[in-house]
Amino acid sequence: MGIATSVGSSGVNNKEDVLFVQSALNAYAKKHASNTFLLKVDGICGDDTTQAIFNFQKNHVGIAHPNARIDPRGRTLNYLIRHQPHTNAPRYQTHS
Repeated sequence: MGIATSVGSSGVNNKEDVLFVQSALNAYAKKHASNTFLLKVDGICGDDTTQAIFNFQKNHVGIAHPNARIDPRGRTLNYLIRHQPHTNAPRYQTHS
């Protein structure tokens, strides 16, 4: 479980990795941040996804100067994976 390349601002933004991050952020939001808007899970790292990463880093991971990017094996990804509600869910949960 994870990503192969960076996702977000100045990231590689491989579609499969973006799909994973969007789904993981949505799952986290549903469990831990109900006042957060859900992302469209489309594999495109646009402004909404980048802003969601920034907000997640700032408000949940506790990064003082967020870079709005999730890197493989990085602090943000590790936090996101550790705090997923459960691991039996499908890899991607689309949200229109």
